[in-house]
Amino acid sequence: MIYAHQDYRTFLRDLLAERQGRNKSYSLRAMARDLGLQPSHLSDLLKGVKGLSLSSTVRLARCLGLNAGEAEYFHILVQLGDPALDPDSRDVLLQKARTLSSQKATITDLSVDLFKAISDWYHLAILELTSVRDFNPAPKAIAVRLGITALEAQTALERLLRLEIIEADGKGGYRRTKDNILFATAAPNDALRRYHRQMLTKASESLETQKQGERYIGSNTFSLDEDQLPKAFALVTEFREKLVALANERPTGTRVYHMGVQMFALTRKKK
Repeated sequence: MIYAHQDYRTFLRDLLAERQGRNKSYSLRAMARDLGLQPSHLSDLLKGVKGLSLSSTVRLARCLGLNAGEAEYFHILVQLGDPALDPDSRDVLLQKARTLSSQKATITDLSVDLFKAISDWYHLAILELTSVRDFNPAPKAIAVRLGITALEAQTALERLLRLEIIEADGKGGYRRTKDNILFATAAPNDALRRYHRQMLTKASESLETQKQGERYIGSNTFSLDEDQLPKAFALVTEFREKLVALANERPTGTRVYHMGVQMFALTRKKK
């Protein structure tokens, strides 16, 4: 994962967000403990207020469980983060960083970024937020709007930028680079399954947190011959496409919505 980063701070923020995603009780204080740092030092480090000494870099690489190549890359990123570094030394370090990451970034790290962008629901929500009329691009504002942490919002923005799904609009905000994104390949099946599980959970939560006029949840139970399934799936696809076309009639909206359709067998096949 580290080879996807050109700044060691974004790597650490991403790592913290990932651990919090796995364990909601995991905090900056817990990560500081795991890295042998004071919580205030780690907080200042992530904000860019403080830097890392070379001795601390070696210890952190060990605490992070980085292998030799990853530790060397981490060490280079820390040196590149020094504003007093002279231009010649910076060029040498940049060349070393490119050499270390040239193969791994393409094969492994981009796929990690893509997996996270597909599997964590708030990435696509942030992408759609850029089309909302009163969109505030500040991570804290995004966090409040989506009910996530500011760190999750910040790392998601950085990931969407790395994947070139969004770009800076020159006015302090962001705009999407593609009109529509479809994830339908065989490779990210695990990511798609995780994404759909998250959305099913949020649909369940909406029953308690949203009024009936804000959501639509309905269902039907019926018998169907298996040879009718292709036609049934085609009807569902047609409906989804029409709903997306309706949303695209206006360039901006007021809120971000998610529409999911579930159709699955309740009975088992006869043996």
